[in-house]
Amino acid sequence: MLNYIQIKDLALIEHSEVEFTPGFNVVTGESGAGKSILMGAVWLLLGGRVDKGIIRTNCSKAQVTGLFTVPENLRSKIAALLD
Repeated sequence: MLNYIQIKDLALIEHSEVEFTPGFNVVTGESGAGKSILMGAVWLLLGGRVDKGIIRTNCSKAQVTGLFTVPENLRSKIAALLD
């Protein structure tokens, strides 16, 4: 489960942090609030690729950081894949 995401210099976002809790989480907002950018950041965390044009204007890089919790029953399987 994605518990936390931090976005820096991605598209129009200078810096943003979102913390998710167990259960049902909803992302809402007006047009232009950044919902699509947040979903794009999640896509990056999952290994997606984007054009470097998504980096915020006048910045040399963007950064997306995520904190995940892995269910107990999957930990050994994921550890084996990473080895």
